[in-house]
Formats: sequence, structure tokens, C-alpha cells
Amino acid sequence: GRLARLEKQRDAASSPAERVQYQKAIVELLQPLADADPGDETIGANLGGQYGSLAWYYLFNRQFAAAEQAARQGIALGGTETEWAHTNLALALLYQGQYEAAHAIYAAYKGKMLDEKRAWVEIFLADLDALEAEGITHPDVARVRAFLGE
Repeated sequence: GRLARLEKQRDAASSPAERVQYQKAIVELLQPLADADPGDETIGANLGGQYGSLAWYYLFNRQFAAAEQAARQGIALGGTETEWAHTNLALALLYQGQYEAAHAIYAAYKGKMLDEKRAWVEIFLADLDALEAEGITHPDVARVRAFLGE
């Protein structure tokens, strides 16, 4: 229904700002469902994941404080289902100049696996690559890459 339409529109959007708007609409569609049934872990995890995605789109729109807020909401809602949103939280902190806070996240996950096939470090580095490919960088990115072993 409406959720699938919004996701399709978001994926077809040509600018980061448009993707943010569609992702915000997705979150706003799901939030009342989570509010109505706070004990439903499926809804919470889904909404948490959508907040994590919103953080990702905010990063590409250079809205780093908003990305931090969305990542924190996603992590809080989804528990282990949205642990991956820590990648977006670390980036949001890094790009706001909060190196120590970002570093603490990188340090907590360095050496761990996200799943059976991928290490957290691979995800962290791929995310930095994706942002840099769009011209989004920060002086502390080199420090993070060095810490992660690249």
C-alpha cells in the first residue's frame, strides 16, 4: 500500500533532500502504529530500522544533527534489530566534529562481526567511501580510517 509507494518514490528520488522527505513520510506513517502498540516488537523494530535509514539519508543531505537524532531513535526502538544504526550514529557524530564520541562507537565494534559474512569495520569503511564519493567528508575521516586499520 502506501508504505511500498513511499519506498518506491524514495528509491527513485533524484536528490538527497527528496529521499529525506520520502523517508520522513515513511517514519510518520509508521510512528502512530508503534505509539498505539508499544509492546509490538515487530513494529518497533521496523520503525527503528526506518529511523536508521532516515539517519542515512540525512547524512547525504548534510543534516548531521538530524542524522544523529534519527539514529538514536532507531537504536532505541529496534534494540538488536537496529544495532546497525550505530554506523550512522558514528558518522553523524564524526561529521559534527565529535571525534571522541564517534571513536567510542568504532572502538566498541572494531573486531566484531555484523553477521556471518561481514565485519563491522567493512561496513564502517564502505559507509565512509559512499559519503566521500558524494563529496561529503571531514578532517577526522583520515583518523577514523587509520584507527580502523585502513
